[in-house]
Amino acid sequence: MIEPVAPIDADATSPRRAPARCFQKRLIWGSILCLGLTISRWVLAPHYLITFDEINFALAIEEFSPPKHQPQPPGYPVFVALLKLVASVVGKIEHVFLVAALILSAISMG
Repeated sequence: MIEPVAPIDADATSPRRAPARCFQKRLIWGSILCLGLTISRWVLAPHYLITFDEINFALAIEEFSPPKHQPQPPGYPVFVALLKLVASVVGKIEHVFLVAALILSAISMG
């Protein structure tokens, strides 16, 4: 005698559920990558400004003036605006560059 086969749960194999699973996987992997990025940047962050470019950008936070090389021409106004925004929240200048790098890295991963 042949036993009847249990019906397949149509909701579990529905094509509509596939995008949700894909989004969950991407969210999990994206979170893992952001966490790894944050940890690696935090551990390897310098404790002082190393190059003249960083010093010029730090000066540009106080006074944006490309003719004075604060920062060097062309001036990178969008990046300096990001630095000014981060500097209003973060106190130490070295941490401003770290947070800005994390923000830009996270945006580039998205």
